[in-house]
Amino acid sequence: MVEGKLSVSTVRLTPEPGDHGALLVCKAFSPNLAGTVLHDQRTLAVHFLPVAVSKVEDGGTQANVREGGVVTFSCTVTANPKVYSVSWYHNGRRVQEHTRAAMVTNSSLTLRNVTARMRGLYTCVGSNGEGDGQSNALNLNVECEY
Repeated sequence: MVEGKLSVSTVRLTPEPGDHGALLVCKAFSPNLAGTVLHDQRTLAVHFLPVAVSKVEDGGTQANVREGGVVTFSCTVTANPKVYSVSWYHNGRRVQEHTRAAMVTNSSLTLRNVTARMRGLYTCVGSNGEGDGQSNALNLNVECEY
């Protein structure tokens, strides 16, 4: 739009989580001002729901553990603002932290003295001011000792 000596442009942007921290640059040129370039820039601060990815410490999404064994799951969460908590769930029920059998450290879950009752699906959930983001499911298979 041109109004006398004023020119206005509008940009519509729908930012995604991957755009967080990206640089948005606006440049203006005028044929009447040879060699002159006006520009401004902004760093994008995109707020988004946590994106959680869980894996078995050895890699993959499935663990085969013998009864009495140990397994560790890790959870990587990307979020803005930062997460204020990471929780673990077993078959949809929150895992009780810091028990004899389950220890949560940072965003990892270690299960010790694994029993058949511990088999099933494990997910992690990262929480921030935008809400909760649930990870992919990890499958724990428990092999009987006898």
